[in-house]
Amino acid sequence: MRNYLAGETITFEAAAKTDGYLETDHSYSWSIDGSSYATNPKTHAFTAKGTYTPEVTATNTVTGGSAKAQVTINVVEPANTNWQV
Repeated sequence: MRNYLAGETITFEAAAKTDGYLETDHSYSWSIDGSSYATNPKTHAFTAKGTYTPEVTATNTVTGGSAKAQVTINVVEPANTNWQV
């Protein structure tokens, strides 16, 4: 699991690997932080610390077949960099 800082922009990107079909024969639907998106790649910034599991569904637009994948990430608070003298 990889750590990201709260507020850091993360790029999520998927690529379908299917025998005999082009990448353009696929559409993607992302589910991130409770919202759905139809863009690939998708950028997102999590504002609160915690563990998140973004999910993507790849659909072959020729055959109608689909597959899902997900990744777990950990969002942490940024370190306090405010110095006071």
